Amino acid sequence: NITGSGYKKGTTSASVTLPSGANIYLCNGGDGSGALSSYSWINQQSDGYDYTSLGYQSSNTCSDSSSSSDIVVGGVAIDTNEYEYFQGTSFVGVSSFSYNYTVYNTSNVIISIACGWYGCTSITVPSGCTPLFDATGADKYETTYMAVCYNQTSGTYTISGSLSGAGYVSIGIYEFSPFFINPGFSYAINSSLFNSINLNGSNVYFTNSSG
Repeated sequence: NITGSGYKKGTTSASVTLPSGANIYLCNGGDGSGALSSYSWINQQSDGYDYTSLGYQSSNTCSDSSSSSDIVVGGVAIDTNEYEYFQGTSFVGVSSFSYNYTVYNTSNVIISIACGWYGCTSITVPSGCTPLFDATGADKYETTYMAVCYNQTSGTYTISGSLSGAGYVSIGIYEFSPFFINPGFSYAINSSLFNSINLNGSNVYFTNSSG
């Protein structure tokens, strides 16, 4: 489902371009000595001071900017349906953190973490998850991190980490069904089929098996 991922470090701005044509792009960013002044994504989780932020967008370039001297941005391109569940939290003025999240149905999970004011020195994700990248800015005061957990079964999982000082952390958890609609499958043409199985608030997805 993942077509690409990456990160960039910058001074007053940073941007990373991912493969085009994906259905959704997840991005995050962090800043060390000043708040983020802008970012390209729709914000879903921030620390309230904009030292860290994460979210999603439809364009393939994740970018952020700030008036400070160092900044980071990271993103992942996902060629599948929209996520089924999002969970997130933020921490303010902490040197360590721990967060429990719940997987409701067997899912492919993306973990998105941004650290700011002070960078993250270590991040621990559940067994079976694979980091996509873990990058800290040149001045060590900001971090962008993402990981993927394929076919994570229902249950409660823990993420933890440490920072080099009392900093800010934003965490986002995206749960995707492991069954997804191929981009060649038409929602419009198959709307009656899709609607007939989209019951009880639980989406069921099909791949296009034709030709």
